[in-house]
Amino acid sequence: MPSLKNGFVILSFILLSCDYINKDSKGTLNTTSVQSIVFPDSLISQQSLLDSAISLSQLIKKPLKVVTYLKGDCPVCIYELKEWSVYIKTRQCLKNAKFLFIVYSNDAILLKHQVKEINFDFPIFVMTNDSFYKINKLPFENRYHTFLLDKSNKVLIAGSPIVMPEVKTAYENIK
Repeated sequence: MPSLKNGFVILSFILLSCDYINKDSKGTLNTTSVQSIVFPDSLISQQSLLDSAISLSQLIKKPLKVVTYLKGDCPVCIYELKEWSVYIKTRQCLKNAKFLFIVYSNDAILLKHQVKEINFDFPIFVMTNDSFYKINKLPFENRYHTFLLDKSNKVLIAGSPIVMPEVKTAYENIK
């Protein structure tokens, strides 16, 4: 029985360390104060972790894009990339949108290994400082670290369609 208790403690620690516990189950699409996204200069010229032919400067000029920020030291967040992969490949909406992921990590080699292990093959840009989070004053909750942006990087929808059914529905209603 002690191993079951230890497993519960470890799982609780992982979830808490990632800020992943949902404190507000009534989240709406308009609960963030983020109106537009700013990309730090250190990111703009960066190449994608998995495909050096893709740069962030190319993607942020697209008319419609989905940007997700996550922390590389959060195992739950990294595993969620697998769900993103399925969502992107099977979506019926946002066919012209580009998806990009900004990861705060001090270990790009480990991150590259982790994303290859889960067969994630979408653009990932790594930051060793947390300037994206700070500049954009992102909310504390991870579920609000995803943004549907227009061409000028104005936020159209804030929230993750992976963990928020109302956001997934809003995405599906975009023509």
